Amino acid sequence: MKVSIVIPTANRARYLEEALVDLDAQDFPVDEFEVVVVDDAEDGSSREVVERVAAGVRSEIRYERRQGPRGINAARNTGVHRSTGDIVAFVDDDCRFSPGWLSALVRGVDAAPRALCFGGPIRILLEPGHPRCCGRDDFPITVLDHGPEDRYVDLVFGANFAVRRAAFDEIGLFNEGSALYGDEVEWMLRLRRRRGAVRYIADAGVEHSRYACDITVKRMLQGAVKKGANVARFDAAQGIAEPPAAVFRRALRLTAHAVAFRCWSGATHALQAYVYAYTAARAR
Repeated sequence: MKVSIVIPTANRARYLEEALVDLDAQDFPVDEFEVVVVDDAEDGSSREVVERVAAGVRSEIRYERRQGPRGINAARNTGVHRSTGDIVAFVDDDCRFSPGWLSALVRGVDAAPRALCFGGPIRILLEPGHPRCCGRDDFPITVLDHGPEDRYVDLVFGANFAVRRAAFDEIGLFNEGSALYGDEVEWMLRLRRRRGAVRYIADAGVEHSRYACDITVKRMLQGAVKKGANVARFDAAQGIAEPPAAVFRRALRLTAHAVAFRCWSGATHALQAYVYAYTAARAR
């Protein structure tokens, strides 16, 4: 079973280089996996990083330009077309990988022949110096934890998920019109409607990393506005939107928490909830 690891990226050389070095260090036969970096930037700025790293490693690392409109799903589709593996694993350029990640993923795939989609835990790795967080709420970065055992689940997330190539023949490719937040979920919902199974692999975890310069208060709040609006629109389109009044009440609780504990994570979640409630109400 050959595995293709697809990394969509755009103008994030520092993160990308560390991810590529981690993937080259996998305790997995080098002739049984490939890494395909798909550059979503207009200037092709990641090419130098990929070529420099590829020149000094043992594994196969290739650079490809994204085909089609800009966006992570167009980059993922390009990765599907330009890769050869029986399993296509999609990861983010800001993920860090332990040496056993790929072996654990493949063991989990082998153990669940009826599953078409797989994903593992996503944990947070933050550089010191980020805004204060009390620890009660997750930092506003994608995380996932379905527990310590492999099991079938409703969804996994885009920073760490894999698909049997045969599934694309049945389900189709990723929707290139989907906005960020919900982009990979839309594909998984299509899979589930066709009775396809999603499998969580507990040992195939990654760390979602951020440097302090990328998690300032300003960036956190800007991200909350974008995510709140996009998730609300996605949920409305899928018919799964939360009632605006319930989300607004949650936003008020989060606001009280943020003030009481001086917690910027709580403030970010509160702003996201306010924007979601406003956008969902207008969509009705």
